[in-house]
Amino acid sequence: MKRCGGGRAHRRLIAAVAMASALWVAIGCGSTAAPSAASTVPAVNAATATSCDYYDYRFELDAELRTLSAVLCFDGPPPPALVCGPQGDVEYAPIAERISGEGAAQLVTQKCRIPLDALGPGDCVRYAVDLRALDGEFPLRRATEARNVVTAQVGAFLFRPEVRDVRLHGHATFSVPEGTRVSLPWQRDADGYLLDASVFEQTGYAVFGEFDSETVVAAGATLDVAILDTLSPTTRAAIVPFVTHAAQTAAQIGGVFPGDRAQLVLVPQPGAGGVRFGMVARGGGASVVFVFGRDSSESELIESWEPGHELTHLRTPFVARGDRWLTEGIATYYQEVLRARAGTTTPQHAWKRLVTGLSRGAQVGTGRTLREESKDMYESGAFQRVYWAGAAVAFLIDVELRRVTDNATSLDTVVLGLQQCCARDARAWTVRDMIARMDQLSGQDVVQRVSAQHLDRAEFSDLAAAFAALGVVIHDGDVTLDDAAPLKQLRDAIMAPVPSSH
Repeated sequence: MKRCGGGRAHRRLIAAVAMASALWVAIGCGSTAAPSAASTVPAVNAATATSCDYYDYRFELDAELRTLSAVLCFDGPPPPALVCGPQGDVEYAPIAERISGEGAAQLVTQKCRIPLDALGPGDCVRYAVDLRALDGEFPLRRATEARNVVTAQVGAFLFRPEVRDVRLHGHATFSVPEGTRVSLPWQRDADGYLLDASVFEQTGYAVFGEFDSETVVAAGATLDVAILDTLSPTTRAAIVPFVTHAAQTAAQIGGVFPGDRAQLVLVPQPGAGGVRFGMVARGGGASVVFVFGRDSSESELIESWEPGHELTHLRTPFVARGDRWLTEGIATYYQEVLRARAGTTTPQHAWKRLVTGLSRGAQVGTGRTLREESKDMYESGAFQRVYWAGAAVAFLIDVELRRVTDNATSLDTVVLGLQQCCARDARAWTVRDMIARMDQLSGQDVVQRVSAQHLDRAEFSDLAAAFAALGVVIHDGDVTLDDAAPLKQLRDAIMAPVPSSH
């Protein structure tokens, strides 16, 4: 990762100013007169790039795990302004200072924005955020309030240039109190973390505090696991087997985990029952959160469907919010397929769960087309409709690809191709672009053709003919498999284990 010079001068400047203003770390808010920048932040823009896009962040966390301050220096002219990152708190105005050879001078900040008009060449900016005062879209904060742990979306504290270039990159170091651990998805180097363009465009999860950790090597990947609260002895002993099995389940596409490393954040809550909720981020690397019962047994954790769903997301590009019917559909389809391939359940049971989920999806929603439901899903709450309608499309794409190529090409082929070419892209994809790339990867027009048949229909996809051809027989809510069906071999191939490739 290229650094553009100026580092030594910046380090001398930082050291001099730090000695002169050691008491600066008190949190405060500047002016809030300006409107929020959250809805007006420009997208990645190569045309407005500065001469160098290297940003050097030096973070320091106080003993109370509350105030996270940063000194940020630039190789080249400072940008006009910094703004909070994805899912940062758009109502929060950080305290900030310009630091230069003459000393420090306070900057007037706005909601989610630090104007840098007062900075000259060679100047740095220092800002601070109150991690416990932030109120961004991070549903796990409540789960860790009682512990000496603080969690945050990376975008809440990694303020970034308002106009960004695809070449934007940088480095971050953290100074934390003794005994404090840091969990981030970013790639480590000798003294900190490397920041690529995706760090500034996509969210990630950060954890600071006293928490348990594990490093699990499985399915060709190194998984850094943060466990944010105490567990029963039985559940604690199940964590490594659970994480190992989750990685091996994810590897049932292509024989290897989707990436060579990942951050896993495990958030225990009272009770048992296995995994209850999951979510994925990919800014600077794979970042996966699972909420689970602190008294769960090993079998309950391993039999949870959520890991297969969430880890499948790491194989597809980040898609714009209104277009997620396809990525969510692919993940929902594979959450059942992968568990059968991994031996967690039988193929017959996996088909039954698919049939049950698809039937449930057909019975909910607001009565609009899949395109419309997906566009307004976060407002209408029609998640089950979108996820399972998308899964129906993914299922039909898989069956058709296998049929027209005599099982030589499948949805596996396409998803692996997406992972290799596009899953780490910093930009958000449209579903139109994703469909075009999927067809390019398969050498067929199947994804476009099947999607076009179902995307603009209010009716749920009719799957009866596909199930009949596969020999998936549905009667009174039960499922049996007919080995005389014309596509029996194709059906069996969908659920067949994938050999390891590592």
